[in-house]
Amino acid sequence: MAKKRKRKNKNVQNAQNIKTNKASKIKISKKVAISILIAIVCVACAVAIGFGIFNHYQRKKYEVDKYEVNFAANQTAFVSTASRVLGFYNSEKVKNANLEYITIISPPDLNWKLTCNTTDGKSYSVPQYASANDKTVYGYIVAAFAETQNKDLMMIKVSEDRIIFSGRPFYSIVYMRDGSKPDYVFSENENYSSIFVEEIADGWYQVIGKK
Repeated sequence: MAKKRKRKNKNVQNAQNIKTNKASKIKISKKVAISILIAIVCVACAVAIGFGIFNHYQRKKYEVDKYEVNFAANQTAFVSTASRVLGFYNSEKVKNANLEYITIISPPDLNWKLTCNTTDGKSYSVPQYASANDKTVYGYIVAAFAETQNKDLMMIKVSEDRIIFSGRPFYSIVYMRDGSKPDYVFSENENYSSIFVEEIADGWYQVIGKK
């Protein structure tokens, strides 16, 4: 009887030891998890701070504040105009499979002037009526460029993958149809020593090229 009681007590003690060990392991696991989480947060914060410092340095290097258009205040106008000129491109592409891109300039009366450029190096003009709404919306963009030291919007360039609102000297607002980061400003053949690219909205970027 005494042996049975001893065995029973031993089993109870073993069970208690197992519970204690499990509890200790759980505590250690929680501490490890918390430590890892803290480490991840610290690394993320360091990366964010580093990126912020780098971006600030890049903005100063490329004099972004000097040329920067107030996109946020004029986003509706940019989106509306992008949709309109993309419609021009798509319409002309149906007529001419060799179309590579179109450039659009606007004289003081804000009417559209379209020049279509083809893959075989040819170009031709297409008259395009600008409605009163077109002129009003486009006027907001012209005014947004005029408010900067950049002074004026030179042209809009529309190709299959991007729409470029081009200003001087090499500042542009670029809409990428697939949202990807633009790898050039005007054409792939232009030689820029470097370009600054900053996302300003989903699919929209401001780009400064330096020769």
